[in-house]
Amino acid sequence: MPNRLAHETSPYLRQHADNPVEWWPWSQEAFAEALSEFVHIGGTVVLVAHELGPLQPVVSRAVVVHDGVIAHDGSVPRPAGHHAHPGHDHVHPHAPDDKPGLWGNR
Repeated sequence: MPNRLAHETSPYLRQHADNPVEWWPWSQEAFAEALSEFVHIGGTVVLVAHELGPLQPVVSRAVVVHDGVIAHDGSVPRPAGHHAHPGHDHVHPHAPDDKPGLWGNR
């Protein structure tokens, strides 16, 4: 029975589609699953992220820092504003061509 690699475009990945191993192509979902398994066996994960996406169910505590001050320490807050919409247009705060003043630091 084919695994998750059966529909991949990479010939290298497709050649392992019939292996009796539950292979995953690289994705945030694969990473979330690996972290979930690690936590399930008692591991602790420290993660620094701007947005959690599929990792949100794995994270049990969030520390939000804003302007160098801890703004939240507790359960994972729900995404708000444009972050709450799937596929929102995200601009990385350290992008070389971001607009001046966009992040309040220029």
